[in-house]
Amino acid sequence: MELSLCPPDGRLKSPSQIARVSTECWALQNFYCANCGNILTQFPTNTKVDDFYSYECREKFQLKSSKSSFSKSVLGAKYSVMLDRIINDTHPSFILLHYDFSRWEVEDLSIIHRACITRSCILRRNPLSKGARQPGWTGFKLSLKDIPKLGQIDIINHGTIRDKSD
Repeated sequence: MELSLCPPDGRLKSPSQIARVSTECWALQNFYCANCGNILTQFPTNTKVDDFYSYECREKFQLKSSKSSFSKSVLGAKYSVMLDRIINDTHPSFILLHYDFSRWEVEDLSIIHRACITRSCILRRNPLSKGARQPGWTGFKLSLKDIPKLGQIDIINHGTIRDKSD
């Protein structure tokens, strides 16, 4: 497993878009399904909730990346969609990727298994104001403190890669 992120796409200008594209590229080239060990396949762009899946076992994943360490919560997308997916037991496991912005390398990577993500972990955010680009849109936060440590599996910790066989 390589720790260097994919080089930034010169066409993108937004730092968040550059990070999204680089971390998604890294996951496709370096990461694997924590369930079956096979490579990941990317869902089509703009697929709601899901980013990757294993062709072998059909396990689904959503990638969240940040230049800051994940501590208390993770920002998610649309609250109603995620809540519906949890109720219908079709929600993905989460891949949490923390990268070092100055070195453009993966620093930490962990998996939160879908079995540990319940309705109580999904915290509704306030709707966007009337002046926003999407007024009324409501996102969520994934509360990490409400997820058991057993369900948070460290794969990379401070740049040290855990053996895949573990």
